[in-house]
This record gives sequence, structure tokens and C-alpha cells, in this order.
Amino acid sequence: MPLLRNSVPAIDRGVRKFAENLVLVPFALIVGGCGNSWELVPADYVFKDWPSQGRVEVLFTNDTYGSLCLLPEHWPNQAGKINHASEDVFLLVAGERFPIEDFNTGYCPDGCALAVRPGETVSSSISYNDFRLPPDLWNEPKRLELPVVVYTCPHHE
Repeated sequence: MPLLRNSVPAIDRGVRKFAENLVLVPFALIVGGCGNSWELVPADYVFKDWPSQGRVEVLFTNDTYGSLCLLPEHWPNQAGKINHASEDVFLLVAGERFPIEDFNTGYCPDGCALAVRPGETVSSSISYNDFRLPPDLWNEPKRLELPVVVYTCPHHE
């Protein structure tokens, strides 16, 4: 089971938001997504800052023996967007907290969750622009508040 290195208070809000969406999510998962086990697991991730490229990168490695799924509310998509996350995801720079822009993932015919197989690492980048980070703060040290929660998705073994 992954450890939570980047623990944030928003993890409780993430779990709460997940539970609030539990009515819609099972339907999406049954229709085309990731399985039927709802064991929520706080996940460890690595954060890298790339000021010269105006972005941060997050990496998640599945170090369990089964597939894990990342929901779009808890992990950036290929474009670096996170579904409805402005209350949970922040970039902390120079004593200020910059929320990520809200984004609507919309409907995913095959399910929106990202399945991560055992031993696999996935990464995604989020632009500083998505946090509306002023250019004069790009070279300052940063911390990311990103409550990553995964669940087991056995259909992707």
C-alpha cells in the first residue's frame, strides 16, 4: 500500500467529494471504467518543479500487487486538468495559496479513471498558468497540495 508523503488537509475534502459523487461514479465505472472495489487509499506521489518550463510535474507509482485507479478529481489528465478541483488543489508559493482553475472533465464513454498497473509509474504536468501564478514567482520554491486518492480496480489486472 502506498504511503502518503505529501499529506494535506484537503485529503478529507477529497474523500468527502468522492463520497458525494458515489451515486454517479459507480454508474460510470460499471459502464466502462475501473472495477467494483471501493477501498479508498491515500496515495504517495512525487512532486517536481520545472520553473524554466512554467509547470509542475506529479508522478505516481503503483507499488501494490493490484491495479489502482486514479479518478479525474484526484489526478491531472493528459492536459494537466483536474476535474472540479479549485477547492482542493493549490500551489503554495511565497506564503500565498494559488488554487487551480476549475475544469469539467465531462462525460467519458469508457470511464474517466486512469488505471495504473502494478509497478507502473504515471506522470502529468500542470501549467503554472492553471494556478494563475504570476511570472515573478516562477523561480520561488513551491509546494503542491494535491489530495491523491486511489482505489483498487481489479478488472485491469
